Amino acid sequence: MIPNLWSHIVFKTIRITPLALKNKLSKSIISKNLSCLNYSTKIAPPKIIYQKIRVFDCDMNYVEMEGNPDHVVFILPGALSSIEQDFVPLLQNFDSKKYKVIAYDPPGYGGSRPPNRWDIKGIVAESDANYATELLKKLGHQKYSLAGWSMGAFTAAIMALKNPEQTRKLVVWGMGGYFDEVTSNNLKTMASIGISCLPKARLSQLLNIYGEEDLKKIFYKWVSQEADESVAVDFTKDGLFTKQCLNQLRIPTLIIQGAKDGFVHVDHMEYLHRNINGSKTHLIKNGSHATHCAPSEKEFLTVVDKFLSS
Repeated sequence: MIPNLWSHIVFKTIRITPLALKNKLSKSIISKNLSCLNYSTKIAPPKIIYQKIRVFDCDMNYVEMEGNPDHVVFILPGALSSIEQDFVPLLQNFDSKKYKVIAYDPPGYGGSRPPNRWDIKGIVAESDANYATELLKKLGHQKYSLAGWSMGAFTAAIMALKNPEQTRKLVVWGMGGYFDEVTSNNLKTMASIGISCLPKARLSQLLNIYGEEDLKKIFYKWVSQEADESVAVDFTKDGLFTKQCLNQLRIPTLIIQGAKDGFVHVDHMEYLHRNINGSKTHLIKNGSHATHCAPSEKEFLTVVDKFLSS
């Protein structure tokens, strides 16, 4: 039986930083980590066919690439992320002779709307895990590997814990292992600044998808909820696990970390590695929070391919 995933988080004392300085630091960190998501327009966009399937109350937007059905790889995006924004190049670069790659937009993100993201009740990552599991079931896939980024890593880990018999391997990157001072300050500052803290190109991209009013609601719901320490005790930041839960993961796991990640420090990778039995790690020296994007995408894909095919 899986223990309570949502308790026993230990918080560190938060130092108070002047708001102006916090705003400046937060903008700098966010711009550094999200700028890599603005793909070059000089590269011809790959042909991606989006599909819809009804999953519970959501017409789920997903992509199922042509490939080897013997090894399905399901990709889970992070917060404020979607297939179109962040995963088109990665989807195209997986070896189709080895893998069939599937990706989805979580409920309330990208093309999977409605529902509204801010209307989702309870533990968001657990809700996403239920939708994702049902999606794979409807597509007829009973065995798969999971690859999750940031908040999608939490969702993937929940799926692996709840469905170990369906999960072949687990890959996570940009995943926090505990709620610390850096995370708290970043999120609280982002909440106080609002959507203007996002890089201009990223903000423009998101506005085109959601519109200003909905984007503000989605953004505020995400950062304010995650920054709320009183919520965190029961909610554990949308999927940050106790050591006991991490120790119960029996799936071969690869933890990838960008050395230049301003959101999640390298210490988180070491924490996860210590508490997930038999896990492997890989540090990408030129990787940011989005290590699957340029300039580290080649190393990322090489490491993932080696792990999944071993």
